[in-house]
Amino acid sequence: MKPSTRTRSPGFSLTEILVVFVIIIVLAAIAMISTKALREKAGAAVCTQNLRQIGVGLHSYIADNNGRFPDGSVDVSSPGKGMCWYDAAAQNMGRQYNQPLPSCFGCPSGHGKAYQPSWPYTGDYAANAHLGSEIRTLAAVNNPATTPYVQDTVKQNQFAYWIFGEGRSWSSFADRHAGRGNILWVDGHVSSFTYAEYMEYANKPSHGGAYGFVRGGR
Repeated sequence: MKPSTRTRSPGFSLTEILVVFVIIIVLAAIAMISTKALREKAGAAVCTQNLRQIGVGLHSYIADNNGRFPDGSVDVSSPGKGMCWYDAAAQNMGRQYNQPLPSCFGCPSGHGKAYQPSWPYTGDYAANAHLGSEIRTLAAVNNPATTPYVQDTVKQNQFAYWIFGEGRSWSSFADRHAGRGNILWVDGHVSSFTYAEYMEYANKPSHGGAYGFVRGGR
């Protein structure tokens, strides 16, 4: 009698299904990581462009006002106290006073919103308070390329020594772009640092130490 031959039924074994399942999970995880990295990179690029646009607005204001910085000693523009930095920048973008500010005042990796015309503000950038209140003019800044003007911040406010606050105080430098933050310098260029790199850079003796750093290297 001819022996019968048993053929394997089509399909996958449990081991094969598990291997495929693991491969799918790994590929999905890689895709998610890549997507997140691309999103963070895109957010950082938009933030950089925001700061450059703000810088153009500020320099237009400075040029129209005999080289004077907008008054950094006040958070809100008011008669007798001068125009604050964000109003000064925005008026050169076609925005009328007390109207909502352009979208470039909101970082996509922060609140993502522009400033409101009254408290509380919801913006994501802060400006160097010393430039308007002490230095006064662009010509008085000894080192424009190493003097910070506007930067990523935890919460909108003027900044000075607060960028050095322990525990990332409410007005300190924000490293929200994959561990880095953007800074607009007085000369108009934008660069990024980690929090540690920024603190080390700001405290360099060649920049006048922390005191001189925010005052243009005095």
